[in-house]
Amino acid sequence: MFAIGYFVEILILMQNRTYAGIRFYVSAYAVDTNIAKQTSVLFMLICIIGNFINVLMEEGLFRGLFPRMLNSRRFWNVTSICSLFFGVWHIVGPVRNYIDGQSSFQGMIANAIMLIVSSTLVGLKLAMITYMEGNLYMGMADHFVNNTIVNLLHIESTTGTVEMMFLRITVAQTISFLIVLFIFWKGKIMGRKGLLIKQFLNNAFVTTAIVLIVLSVVALWYDGTMICISTIFETLLLSVVCEVIKHMMYKIDIANIYLGILLHYLLVLAAVLIFGYAFNWVNQLPVYVLAGMCGVVLILCCYLDISRVKADIDEINGLCENRV
Repeated sequence: MFAIGYFVEILILMQNRTYAGIRFYVSAYAVDTNIAKQTSVLFMLICIIGNFINVLMEEGLFRGLFPRMLNSRRFWNVTSICSLFFGVWHIVGPVRNYIDGQSSFQGMIANAIMLIVSSTLVGLKLAMITYMEGNLYMGMADHFVNNTIVNLLHIESTTGTVEMMFLRITVAQTISFLIVLFIFWKGKIMGRKGLLIKQFLNNAFVTTAIVLIVLSVVALWYDGTMICISTIFETLLLSVVCEVIKHMMYKIDIANIYLGILLHYLLVLAAVLIFGYAFNWVNQLPVYVLAGMCGVVLILCCYLDISRVKADIDEINGLCENRV
């Protein structure tokens, strides 16, 4: 969804003849400017850790603690209130920029309204994800990817500033909200089939996010400064193929678990190499780096799958204990 948001912003800037390119660096979260531009691995790690802590806090409060405190079975009532609080929570940025003299009063009001609306939609989307998943993990992953992309991937104008960050965020989050809303209602109608489709799409998007984060770290290591929009779509297509491979592996009965893991890795690696030669990735990164990235992404995805299964088992055990 961010790819669409970036595409819209680029089109507008190109039409205004102010487009200067996509830049990859760590920045402080701001409304109309980027306070810092750091490209070192250290700042990348600080950004990731900071976003992780922020996501734990916000999801724990707005999708965990506050709904429990309201203690209502009416999902949309509780979700609307908590999401509105989540939207208002984010007006600190525009107010801070106005106080610092980086924005006019009218600009502060406009940015605050846009941010409240987009953040409220994000809150509604994350609440639906939490409801469908039965836990906070998937919502945390979505929230983390959103914040990390905003902090790392920037579109600059000829003035050297990020002028339309909130337009990009609003477009991306509105489309994302509509998709999740569609899946939310479809899941209720289609039953198990809808849940399987939802799980497939969730896994594909999460895998895409993980690949882009790993690719970002590798790009920084090689002194890269940007990621092409086409790479994002290529990565999404590869993630869909890898998800198909994973479902194929579920159908194969392999007694030796290590042999199964090795076969899974080799199939995914083969897909990566095919995409690598098709989209000229091998001309930009050595094959052994692609193989290493493939292994890291596979390990992270397996860890998320195991964590999700463990959470489901714990929830089932808890329900059984309550009945007893």
